Amino acid sequence: MKIGILGFGRSGKAVAKLAIEKGYNIFVSEINPKIEIPYPNEKGKHSEKLLDVDLVVVSPGVRDNDIIKKAREKNIPVIGEMEFASRFLKGKIVAITGTNGKTTTVGMVYNILKKFGVEVFYGGNILPGVPLSEIATKTSNDSVVVVEVSSFQLERIDKFHPQIAVITNVTPDHMDRYSSFESYLNAKLRLFINQTFEDTAIINMDCLILRDIPISSKIQYFSTNSQGDMYLSGDAVLDRDGNEVFKKEDISLIGDFFVEDAMAAALVCKLIGVDYNHIRDGLRSFRGIPHRMEVVKKFPLIINNSMCTNPAAFTKSISNVKGAVVIAGGRMKGLNIKEIASAIKKFAGFVILIGESREQISKELRDIGYLDFRLADTLEEAVKVSRELTPKILILSPGGASQDMFRDFTERGELFKKFVEKYYG
Repeated sequence: MKIGILGFGRSGKAVAKLAIEKGYNIFVSEINPKIEIPYPNEKGKHSEKLLDVDLVVVSPGVRDNDIIKKAREKNIPVIGEMEFASRFLKGKIVAITGTNGKTTTVGMVYNILKKFGVEVFYGGNILPGVPLSEIATKTSNDSVVVVEVSSFQLERIDKFHPQIAVITNVTPDHMDRYSSFESYLNAKLRLFINQTFEDTAIINMDCLILRDIPISSKIQYFSTNSQGDMYLSGDAVLDRDGNEVFKKEDISLIGDFFVEDAMAAALVCKLIGVDYNHIRDGLRSFRGIPHRMEVVKKFPLIINNSMCTNPAAFTKSISNVKGAVVIAGGRMKGLNIKEIASAIKKFAGFVILIGESREQISKELRDIGYLDFRLADTLEEAVKVSRELTPKILILSPGGASQDMFRDFTERGELFKKFVEKYYG
C-alpha cells in the first residue's frame, strides 16, 4: 500500500514514521519548500503526484483544496492523521470534544487515571501537540488513550471509534471555516457516528442543543442543575444516587466553569472503574493546563488565559474575575464581537485592546457607552500599560484566535508571561 501524506508538520512527520514502521510506502506533499523531508516528496505545491497512492492522510491544519477534491473524485480515501493512527491503537479510546473545556477535561482525566495506576496516554488536538501516531505503537490492550478532538479532525474520520465519547458544550466558533453554526455542530457530532449501544456518550445537559441529539450509544449526562448522572448541588457534586463525588473546593483552579469539566472527567473515570476517593485525589492534585486560567503571579493576581479564543470562553472567564484589567483582542474568526463588548461592559474594570479586532471591539464599546479602554499596538505595550493602572487583577483573555500576531495561543501566552516578569517583577 502507498500512502500520500499531505502536510509535513508535527502530525505529518508522525504519520510518516508510523506508516514506514508498518511497512507502507509513502509520498509526502508539503507546501513549504524549506522543510526537510527524508522521504519521496514534492515541496512548494500539491500536485497530481499525490494521486498515485492508495490512501491520502491529511494533517489537521490543511483545509480541503483542489488536490483533495481530485483524490475523492478518483475514489482515493482521504482521512486525517487521527483516523490513521487510531487504526493501530490498542486498548480503550476516550475522545473529548467541545467548543470550550476539552483540554482541561483531558488533563483531568489523564491525571486521575495516572494516579489510579492506569496505563494512560493522551494526545490529539491538545497543545503543544501529541499526534496519536506518536502514541499508537506504545499502547497495549490495557491502555486508555485520552484524545482531545477538534471539529477539524472530526471532518476526516471514517472508522474512528471511541468507547467513551465526551462533548463538553457547543457554542459558535470557527465561523470563518464553517458556513453556519449547524455545520460546525454537525462536525462536532461526528464524534458519535461509530459508537454502538455498547459504548457511552457523556453529554453536558446544560447545553440545550445537545439534549436530544440522536445517537446509538448509552448516554450519561452531567449538569450544574439538580439532575443528570452527575450534578452540582450547592458546593458538592453528587451522582444519580445522591452520593458525593467531589466538592467544588477540590478543584484548585480559578473559575466556577471548571466544575463542568471535572464532572465530565469524573464520569469518564467512573466508567473506567475509578472509585470516588481516587477521583477526588486526582482532582485535588490537578494544577491546570498552561494558558487556561493559569496563575502567573499571585500579588497582584495575574492570569494567563491565552487559550480563550471565542466569545463564550471570554464571557465565562472574565465573569470569574469581576473588575479585572483585561487584555483582549485577536482574530475573531467570523464570531460575534457584540458578545465580547457586552461581557466587557458587564464584568471588566478596564480593558486594553490588541490585535486585528481592536478597532472593531472599541467601536462596539463606544456604541454601548463603555469608555474604560485603551488600544495597544503590541502585547508588550498592553502589559506595560496595565502596570501603570496598578491592577488588583490582570487577565490576558483574548476572546479571539492568535494568528493575527502570533504563531499560536501558546506563543501568545508565553510572551505574556515574559512581559509580566519584565514589568511586574
